[in-house]
Amino acid sequence: MVQIFRWLKKEAYWLPLSAAIAIVAVVLSGFSPNPYLEHVRQMPPPHPYPVELVTWVIGFIVIHTGFSYFLLTSKSVILFGVAVIVGAGFLAMAAFGNMHSSLPWLIFFIWIFIVFISASLSFLVMLYRRCRSLVLKYKR
Repeated sequence: MVQIFRWLKKEAYWLPLSAAIAIVAVVLSGFSPNPYLEHVRQMPPPHPYPVELVTWVIGFIVIHTGFSYFLLTSKSVILFGVAVIVGAGFLAMAAFGNMHSSLPWLIFFIWIFIVFISASLSFLVMLYRRCRSLVLKYKR
């Protein structure tokens, strides 16, 4: 279990790889029918491709990946904590925008949730190790 968290921190190439997978999923999900337009606004299919929404979501994914990659590859616990806080902000933004949104936004929300949970668990393991090493250092 500890090896997984060490791999998450040291080998941070999982973040751009997951971002690439999320971008492909967002682009492909734009072709799916939009239940909000169909049932609430009574628009019959075919629905137009949500170019603006897909562009915004891809922009959010790229910005979050850039910030998180920089912060997660640092060796500082404080910057790692900042990455978790930035992830929480993006997660809140995705959750608030998720009410009547279409599938690309939902995929963004799922992706940001998975990244946030993995970064948070990795941060807690890193914080535990740092506190444990400090306690053992002063115990001697």
